[in-house]
Amino acid sequence: MQIRDTFLIFGVIDIIFSILVYIYVYESKVSVLSIRNIAHSRMLAGIGLLLEYFILTNPLVFQHNILIESVYVLTYTIFCIAIFSATNAFKLCLNKPKISISNFRIVTILLVFWIIIVSTQIKPGYRIGIFSSYYLIMSIVIFLDVSKNWKSISLLQKFMTFFGGYYVIFNITKIVQGYRHPDLKFSDYSNTNLVLLVFLVNFIMYFGFLLLSKEFIDKELITKANTDQLTGLLNRHAFFDIAEKIHAHQNRKERPLSLLYIDIDYFKNVNDQYGHIVGDFILTGFSKILNNTMRKSDFIVRLGGEEFAVLMTDTPPHLAVSVADRFRKEIESNDFITKDSKQVINITTSVGVYGETIVRSSLDNFMNLSDQALYNAKNSGRNKVFEFGK
Repeated sequence: MQIRDTFLIFGVIDIIFSILVYIYVYESKVSVLSIRNIAHSRMLAGIGLLLEYFILTNPLVFQHNILIESVYVLTYTIFCIAIFSATNAFKLCLNKPKISISNFRIVTILLVFWIIIVSTQIKPGYRIGIFSSYYLIMSIVIFLDVSKNWKSISLLQKFMTFFGGYYVIFNITKIVQGYRHPDLKFSDYSNTNLVLLVFLVNFIMYFGFLLLSKEFIDKELITKANTDQLTGLLNRHAFFDIAEKIHAHQNRKERPLSLLYIDIDYFKNVNDQYGHIVGDFILTGFSKILNNTMRKSDFIVRLGGEEFAVLMTDTPPHLAVSVADRFRKEIESNDFITKDSKQVINITTSVGVYGETIVRSSLDNFMNLSDQALYNAKNSGRNKVFEFGK
């Protein structure tokens, strides 16, 4: 098998692979950036390989210098974008922020760069060295992210990193060969078996990536099922599942536990006066303040409508009251300014608190007494924090 045949075979495989990934994303109805990036990467790589095959098998191309240079510019640009997309996919897979450059900007930068490289008649070996250097830098970016999170990443991610190490060695080899033999092209000095091995490693890595991405899809589906769509907080169903486990744990360990029931005062008036769009704006802003006031260890839920709850582990009632009152004052002093009309809306909130220093009673009792405390806070004039039994 000649090298050009491997370009054709793996170019077709890459395109078929990317189409299957696109179908998978479409049918799952979940948009995961890491998966879409890998699909883009494989589609571009497949197109690039087919262009390489076209160059090597079409004698007419070599008779037109401008044409062959244009094809090379396009091929190098496509390969670089494919590697850039793959790098972002791996970074997202490691829960790292992707390299933030707009698609239009990265395409323009790479296209101009390769036009300059090809038009200045830099020798083919040097071109390979430059391209391999870019590939090596992107590989190092991933390895730096991996090294910082080695203990926390999954076995599958470590497996993929091991295969990725092959690319580092391969690209260092290409850089050395390119600068030692500047007149030789990729197809001239590459061993067919070596190229075949690169493509096989590539395929194994991206198949592993699909398996890893499936984990992301499953997690996202679970997150969506457990999250309130408007506020991003836990929804009622998820909260009760978590509350049962937390309550049982605190009871077993004889640790403190407190529960806040929270209500936006006269929220119906806001909807009636300003409309539901403004009402949703208030709910979103209210949720952000609530989330920022509470600790990361607290479980915050939107029970429905304007009703919220917070389950506070290892928090005795008096501390829960203090946090609740701080939140109440934060809401009272906050101006909710609508984006369109610039209307300033002020709201208040009432909070009912029930807690135990050592958990003894049932979860139902916690909920009933917190609800009763909220009822008392509202009946005593609203904009208050009321602890049950005080």
